[in-house]
Amino acid sequence: MWYRAVEKGNLYALEVSWIWVKEVEVNTNEILLVENNKVETDFHIAIEKNNVNILEKMMFWGKEAQINQNELKKKLLLVKDNYGITV
Repeated sequence: MWYRAVEKGNLYALEVSWIWVKEVEVNTNEILLVENNKVETDFHIAIEKNNVNILEKMMFWGKEAQINQNELKKKLLLVKDNYGITV
């Protein structure tokens, strides 16, 4: 559901999903930094779709979840997809 919301640019579905993630106490790091089968994070997808609103919301949630900012930056800027392309 999370991936589809990012892929489709559905901010409302993403916000509802985030509420559920927090309610069931899922590790928010895993949700925000998970990679798909192409080794892309949801940040890659949001950038590819040029969805600044979702990017900003996910960055806000990353700070809220107290994800190590250096880890987040590495994941966002340095991780390569299966074609060797970074964000």
